[in-house]
Amino acid sequence: DPSRTGQLVHGTTLWTNYIGLNCQMPPLDDRRVRQALNYAVNKQDVIALLNGRGIVAQGIVPPGMPGYTSDVVGYPYDPERARTLLREAGLSAGFTAELWTQGSDLDLKVGQKIQHDLSQIGVTMEIKPVAWSSFLEAIRQPRAVALFDLGWSADFPDPSNFLDVLFHSSRWDANNHTFYANPEFDHLLEHARTLRDPVARNREYLAAEHVLVDDAPVILLYHPISYVMLQPRVHGYTIHPLVPARFTNLWLDPEP
Repeated sequence: DPSRTGQLVHGTTLWTNYIGLNCQMPPLDDRRVRQALNYAVNKQDVIALLNGRGIVAQGIVPPGMPGYTSDVVGYPYDPERARTLLREAGLSAGFTAELWTQGSDLDLKVGQKIQHDLSQIGVTMEIKPVAWSSFLEAIRQPRAVALFDLGWSADFPDPSNFLDVLFHSSRWDANNHTFYANPEFDHLLEHARTLRDPVARNREYLAAEHVLVDDAPVILLYHPISYVMLQPRVHGYTIHPLVPARFTNLWLDPEP
């Protein structure tokens, strides 16, 4: 309804949704297989399932995060490239995998979309809806869950809150549910921790993100966009990418 356009505000959140790939479970321990799964998924179709309320994730660090750069280029939809990578990995006949999901309507829709896309490259994926407590317990086990549907929202506005918290090899007993490990990646993060210069620090994080995206421990999906509808009387409302809404600068027209 064009007459309502001025009442709608939106903003990208510091959040990334992805499909985790257990890097310790064959055949996902082969980088080519993980890359193939990334190329196989049409992320624009996933955005369509959200009614456009998201942007395609090229990397793990979301837009709006200090240090974010568009230099990170993820995986465009390329099923032929995906099939080639599977052949190179000795999986021309494909394989069977199971996706664990929390089972909301949106989770199931996204899961079914990914299931369809993977079937086009010969990968048969079963979807397993699981209650949150059981889901969390299972993905913390090193060789229990091959694929899982998850996301991460920033605790604080810094790239380390995604790169370090989710993927450093020391986090296997915490939030590194993909059980990803790469000494080069770890070294870049550890060096970044020591730097005071924000430009140099962000340069190290960017280099680490390039390594991470190439290793593909997750199928990158999207960054959500938040939308809020306002009454015509409401003015000064903004969406912050991280903090809850602040009402100190909000004002109202008098009631009619």
